[in-house]
Amino acid sequence: MPNPYAPRVLLNSQERLRLESLTRAHSTPHAFVFRCRLILRLAQPDNPSNLQVANEFGCGRNAVALWRTRYLQNG
Repeated sequence: MPNPYAPRVLLNSQERLRLESLTRAHSTPHAFVFRCRLILRLAQPDNPSNLQVANEFGCGRNAVALWRTRYLQNG
């Protein structure tokens, strides 16, 4: 049975700074910037659901769930 609550994404200050710097770099590929912004949004204190973030970013909730899981597993 699936878990109704997605695991929380917690970033330390170093991880947050790294992701923010990648989003600002002009040489970072667009898809990677999108994923960085997605992770930064998932790590915000309001702990948004996959559906909420998907609506904000204009993508599917399965894509959000995929990147949340991948980040939590691999960093």
